[in-house]
Amino acid sequence: MIIKKSKYILFFLGWIISYFIPLHYLLNDVLVSLEGCTQGSTDFFTETTIINIILFAFFLILVRNNYKILYRFWYIGLMHVFSLIFLFCFLSKYFIYTTIYGISPCIVFDYSSKISQIDFSIFKFENNILLIDRLYAPVGFFIIITCLYFTFRMYNIKFINSTRNK
Repeated sequence: MIIKKSKYILFFLGWIISYFIPLHYLLNDVLVSLEGCTQGSTDFFTETTIINIILFAFFLILVRNNYKILYRFWYIGLMHVFSLIFLFCFLSKYFIYTTIYGISPCIVFDYSSKISQIDFSIFKFENNILLIDRLYAPVGFFIIITCLYFTFRMYNIKFINSTRNK
């Protein structure tokens, strides 16, 4: 009985952790707007990437083993559809300009209101951008897509089991 309750608790804790990841991206944007990129430092972006990878690891550990058993709670991951839409709107500029073009995330943040006016000849392909800064947007997309994958898998298991019992 205690083991079964602990599976429920760990399963729901894993999904709660997964919802902190989009909130953490939003919080990072607020902190950067308050503090700014001091002398081009991308510490906020690096910390966000590392913390989200750690949170994602906890999510995988807590949910991966129990999603086949607790498939009837498939709807718990549906809100990640909105997370994916939010992160797509929020991180697409970082994906295009930081990941692909190699522009510092601080520059992308500073010019986010006039992103179409960035002069690429000044910023393009900076040599001092860290690899972890290039992973800022892809990590977010990968995490949310994986959460949606688990939701889809749980729904499929529920659907298969409901048709099998008829």
